[in-house]
Amino acid sequence: MYELQQKSETAVFTKGCPVCDGRMSDQVFDYINMVYESQKSKELFDPLKIYVCQNCGFGLSYPYLEDRALIDFYQNQYRSGEGSHALQLPHPSKDSKYGIRASAQWTLARMFLRDEGAKRILDIGTGAGDALLAAREIFPGAELYAVEADSSCWGTLEQSSINLYKMGFTPDTAKGIREKFDLVLFSHILEHYNARDLDKILTALKNLLTEEGVCVIEVPLTDLMQFHAERVYDAPHLSFFTVSALRQLLSKQFEIIFCRGCGPKYIDVALHMKAHHQKTRETIMYKSNSRLEYIKRTVKNILRRTPFLKNLVDVRKKLVEPTYYDLIKGAYYSYGEDRDFIRAVVRKK
Repeated sequence: MYELQQKSETAVFTKGCPVCDGRMSDQVFDYINMVYESQKSKELFDPLKIYVCQNCGFGLSYPYLEDRALIDFYQNQYRSGEGSHALQLPHPSKDSKYGIRASAQWTLARMFLRDEGAKRILDIGTGAGDALLAAREIFPGAELYAVEADSSCWGTLEQSSINLYKMGFTPDTAKGIREKFDLVLFSHILEHYNARDLDKILTALKNLLTEEGVCVIEVPLTDLMQFHAERVYDAPHLSFFTVSALRQLLSKQFEIIFCRGCGPKYIDVALHMKAHHQKTRETIMYKSNSRLEYIKRTVKNILRRTPFLKNLVDVRKKLVEPTYYDLIKGAYYSYGEDRDFIRAVVRKK
């Protein structure tokens, strides 16, 4: 249990912004945890408050959570029966080869690679490895590596011939990664860290790059000063970024090659999620806990492990593969202001 996790922390955040050293707003927001409802998760998230910088718009949750509590959460609860990730089965989705977000990230990064391209690629927090399977198509011949803490994904990653580091990503664990990489993907990971740890995490990330290597970093765009009323939930995010905040944070250690909002309009997504959240949440809870969902997962696992049946499934997948135009017309290839995400490409200074 986590009753001792705040022992060394005060109840109120009194320092300046850890990104720009600006003054934090007097307005403090309650932390919204409407998804992770187990007792352990409630003890972890319910005491938190969110503080926002008046200068760059960066938001942080406080009191800070202990590393051991976060590790336990991501190993045992993040993809459990509760939460929006409960339906992410521990194997690649049927369109993983053409995962639209990953394809958009890889193709953007490819614009800034040197002529020889990417010979060694790392995806941190890869899950079932969908992004790396897309990378295999875009960068044929590249060595693929993953960092993943969730043991339910390890078997699938190994079956996909992906070199695997079975761990979470921290400044200490990163020291055990021996290779240097031409291309690193850090997609929707940075927001899961305490604000006090961001600089150390980015230093560890920078140390993994070759001299000419690039890193794609993507986070949700969360402008709490402008859109705080449109939020549906915050958990399990601990840091909240505007474009200005992400730029200032990254510029401390990297040369920023590209940094823009991407995806659908933030307000459109927020209003849609707010209108349909309760129905979606009920569906998640039903599917992740029902006997029907258990049977479906069992059948899918049998299909994947039976060569003849797997070949039939692969044939079906080829018949429904999206076209090139299906990919590029998607929101993940759209850039502009006030979007749902921020996508950046950086390299060492």
